[in-house]
Amino acid sequence: MKIHAHSAYSFFGFRNFSVDEIQHPIGEANKNGASKEKSIWGTYARGALYALQISKKNLKQGIVGCISGSDGLDSSGLSSSAAVGVAYLLALENANELTVSPTENIEYDRLIENGYLGLRNGILDQSAILLSSYGCLTYMDCKGQFKFTWDA
Repeated sequence: MKIHAHSAYSFFGFRNFSVDEIQHPIGEANKNGASKEKSIWGTYARGALYALQISKKNLKQGIVGCISGSDGLDSSGLSSSAAVGVAYLLALENANELTVSPTENIEYDRLIENGYLGLRNGILDQSAILLSSYGCLTYMDCKGQFKFTWDA
């Protein structure tokens, strides 16, 4: 099965690849023969596959996805990269009937951004995305041991 990922408007890029194609961080010499890719939104689909592969998740089904948005919001610090990574993870997990906890997905998104793309960012954005609930205040204690709590 294949993954077809398209980015529209200012989120340039199209990616088409198989779920059984082994992914390697784009910072490494590319072992699967493809040229190095720039860190564009379509590349996050490969990163999601990478994170799930190294976490030993069995994927058989692909997805078709399109990332779209307004001009200027592609790198303005609005959690865009975390949202894109989480979206691809959740889509792949849903298509493959995988049960994955929010805290596992926080780690998988960290693997996309730090491990696959080589970015140097933390986990606050993906934590807020995955652990927040509508109409509730989210409290995250990031000192010492990282834990999450929230109340309705």
